[in-house]
Amino acid sequence: DDRPLAVGGYRFYTTFNKGFAPIVSFADTSGRTHRGAIHLPSYPLNYFQQGNDWVPPGWSRALKVWLHVPEAVYREDDYWSFTLPHEERLIIIADGRRMELAKGDEVTIGGGTLRYEELRTWMGYKIAYSWYGPWLLAATLLGILSLAYHIYRRRLSTPWLVDDTGEVANVR
Repeated sequence: DDRPLAVGGYRFYTTFNKGFAPIVSFADTSGRTHRGAIHLPSYPLNYFQQGNDWVPPGWSRALKVWLHVPEAVYREDDYWSFTLPHEERLIIIADGRRMELAKGDEVTIGGGTLRYEELRTWMGYKIAYSWYGPWLLAATLLGILSLAYHIYRRRLSTPWLVDDTGEVANVR
């Protein structure tokens, strides 16, 4: 997690945020089918809150979408890896009705048809870009050159004296 993917000066880090995203398709009253993902809160941080509001295309009100995961997809006493559940159900609450869908099931809601296609996962990333890198290099080089010039000028300004033998001596 601490070694980023570097592409074009950008660094991509993974975060602890990950979760489920049910893929649904919605056929509206005009017959057009819309397909997309409904991202749910991060898992396992929000284990008991795997729900979200979702507004189908062309609607003005939201549906309640919940993911029921009957079995834990990780063991607390072992190294953790994020996997998909096997017997999950997508719960839709609309128009005062509660509907439970397995993969491939569909239901008619408000004249349209909602189909639960599959369950996928999502992952959070942190993207970093260091725009100041070239400026930091330029400032460092300018500092080194300034110090070198200072030392050189100081060395030239040292008075020269002639010692007792008639030789020129450098006094420090």
